[in-house]
Amino acid sequence: MITTEMIKSIIEYNRECGIDYDPQPLHIRIPFAKESLQLVLSEVIHHEVKWLPQYDEVAKWLADNQGKSLILLGPPGVGKTEIAMKAIPLLFHCVLKKIVSRYKATDICREEIYRSLMHNDLIVIDDFGIEGMFNDYGNPHIVFSEVVDNIECKGGLLIATTNLTLDEIHIKYGLRTIDRLRGNTKLVVFTEESMRGMYEKVY
Repeated sequence: MITTEMIKSIIEYNRECGIDYDPQPLHIRIPFAKESLQLVLSEVIHHEVKWLPQYDEVAKWLADNQGKSLILLGPPGVGKTEIAMKAIPLLFHCVLKKIVSRYKATDICREEIYRSLMHNDLIVIDDFGIEGMFNDYGNPHIVFSEVVDNIECKGGLLIATTNLTLDEIHIKYGLRTIDRLRGNTKLVVFTEESMRGMYEKVY
């Protein structure tokens, strides 16, 4: 008769051997998340920070991500890139001592970037939806969809931004990818107009 203890023991043994049947998603908890995000944004944006309602959602995710990744959707100029490519990696480094690998979507179809991307499990992809496809000896790869699958399989963490809507993501990447994003990520949707150029930058 198989017991729960037997199954757990086998899972743990195989995990030690590099075979993980039950990858655990990365849990993060940053204390004073809202105050920390405000502080870091004030340093990396270099101008007055207009606090949008969606920033509160990002702060809640930082306080306890519940094992989920983070996707920021919305128009340009609302702070998505500053949050994903600058603020969050800085917070992870300062508070969690974790290094986040950061990628522009326009680069992820280059062979060396693609190979690196698929080996990392804590990554940011900025502006997905504008990348092309990676062709490996004639075999096309839909890179973002592969990243989403890979992160789920390894229990990693993906932080990504896009100007696409959920419907456009569905059309571009298909049901499998949008289903994984809905189930495994916190989706934060920005609706405000661009704030780019509204404030004088100070360095």
